[in-house]
Amino acid sequence: MVTCEQVIQALRQVRDPETNMDIVELLLVNDVRIEDDGKTVVVDMGFQRRNPDCKACVVLAWYIQSKIIQKIEKYVNQLPGVETVDVLSN
Repeated sequence: MVTCEQVIQALRQVRDPETNMDIVELLLVNDVRIEDDGKTVVVDMGFQRRNPDCKACVVLAWYIQSKIIQKIEKYVNQLPGVETVDVLSN
């Protein structure tokens, strides 16, 4: 069964395109839960919008967030036994 530490290591491969730092180092990962005997991994993320009053900034932030989520799903799904990755974001 996959462990939280294995998931965290997989998440370290996901880089923020603005800073090139991994999302764990940036403290964007709030929580990792393993459910369904290791078949489901839930990653709780904390994304912050840089300037919520700037419409272009919000659109760009959502675009970057969706790319990060795709990479999370890609890397965590490669772990043994994982069938589903749920990414929760605010």
